Amino acid sequence: MIRTTTDITVTTETFQESPVRIVQQENERLMPLVDLAAATGLNIKNLRRTLDKYEELLTPYTERVMMTLPGGQGNREVLCLTRDGVTGFLMRADYLRIKDPVKRNKILAFQKWAIETLGRVMDGKLVSSPVKTTADILQEQLDIALPIGRATYTPIQVSVACAIAETERITGEKLGYYTKTICGTIPWDQICNLTATDIGKKLGGISGMAVNQLLYAMGMQEPIPGGWLATDKAMNYCGLAPGVKYLKSGSVRWELYPLWNQSVVARIEHFRLLHGLPE
Repeated sequence: MIRTTTDITVTTETFQESPVRIVQQENERLMPLVDLAAATGLNIKNLRRTLDKYEELLTPYTERVMMTLPGGQGNREVLCLTRDGVTGFLMRADYLRIKDPVKRNKILAFQKWAIETLGRVMDGKLVSSPVKTTADILQEQLDIALPIGRATYTPIQVSVACAIAETERITGEKLGYYTKTICGTIPWDQICNLTATDIGKKLGGISGMAVNQLLYAMGMQEPIPGGWLATDKAMNYCGLAPGVKYLKSGSVRWELYPLWNQSVVARIEHFRLLHGLPE
């Protein structure tokens, strides 16, 4: 039977730093087979072979549950075991036949843990903590970083970067360019990531050099040797990003360059209209 995510609640318990999910629907609690494999170190293929071998015994204690994958990766049908199904697998996991002492001790420890703890969890007598998705953790870190950033006048892209980095540290995942899909509440329109060339494209295809001259005329940046420096007037519209300047000698020098947010495009359009400049 396939259960949908709207009908289930997922909680988690921890065995030796391994998360073990408990899937609950009404009064029934299930454990994903893959979680049992990860916690015990048993090969998932061997567990599936055991399920096939003892099909008549174990199949009545299995369910197929449609679960949402973390990070917005969609849904997947997951094979789960009832409490009796978990017990059946543990009965088949004869740790005395396993030669590796580390793996044998881990399975023995899991069996003891299951006897002492898992029964209460799967009977609903022990309250578990809800599973936090990567999106949940990212949102928590944003809720911390953004107010602090505003209070300390930190560019918003720096605050967001700190939240993403902390989320990666906590979850062990590399978010990269997928962050937008993980958490849609990030104020991407306020993040300073537009170069002068990017702005020029948004203004109908004018050159980055022309954009820099417009920003200079607006008092939002000043020329410096090899580039531009944002003025105090521009602090709400830009941030700074490191970039490499290649020198004639062949060496390179790191410098900070202004990057602009989306709202500066409208300000430039208004400035051109106000001063009768060609579009």
